[in-house]
Amino acid sequence: MKKIIWFWFFLIFAAQAQATGFVYSPLQIILKTDDNGHAKQEITFYNPSAKPSRLQLSFSEWEIDEISQIKILERTEILDYIKANPQQFTLAPFEEKTIKITCLLPSNYDDKEYKLFLNILEIGYDRKAQNNNPEEKFVNKQIRAGTYIRKGNLSELKDNLKIEEINLRYEKNNFKYEILYKNLGAVHIREPLEAVVYDEKGNLIGKQNLGFLMAFPTQINSLRTFNGQFSFNSLKKVKNIEFNFLKANFTKKVQI
Repeated sequence: MKKIIWFWFFLIFAAQAQATGFVYSPLQIILKTDDNGHAKQEITFYNPSAKPSRLQLSFSEWEIDEISQIKILERTEILDYIKANPQQFTLAPFEEKTIKITCLLPSNYDDKEYKLFLNILEIGYDRKAQNNNPEEKFVNKQIRAGTYIRKGNLSELKDNLKIEEINLRYEKNNFKYEILYKNLGAVHIREPLEAVVYDEKGNLIGKQNLGFLMAFPTQINSLRTFNGQFSFNSLKKVKNIEFNFLKANFTKKVQI
């Protein structure tokens, strides 16, 4: 049974494994604190390759501006209250390992969602040691895993997401879209999104999975933007596209 589970795990994260010597789960790390500000979460790493991978873990805090640009903050106090154990470890070929993340926020911290990254750096000590070609260069690879600490009684409600406008243009064989939204809640929303494509007679051409809209909280009187693109066969026949926000059970139609 365990081999079957890891087979599917490998398929889901194959793209990630091509770029690095490891995969991990869950991809989205959420720590919900109790009344004392304490929370913990386990992260499982797996090495699907035939070479060992040595990893080093750290945290950084970030914020997002009104046009959804991420800014890494300088060393902040909250990093003193979140720990990964162990912080450095080696994954042998086809080995899995579970690490623990814990946090303990002081009582004077506001009830809100705090945005961090778990920085997973492949430092490559083991691979260098096994490298028989001294001229071969090793490039350290890093993945930043979204990590959210939710302090207080916070909830993610679909009614908090308001889609104001979708701008769509066709460029270089791709449809590029910009979604203007408001998230009136206190936490970010991962909204599954798909595009449903119709021809000029209203006949269904097909559907395209667009992944997730990452909708971050915003003030009531402001908008945030989310950008993406997708391609589709038989582009000349496309007349209308419906953007389906699946969790919110909401559809917005855009005419080409």
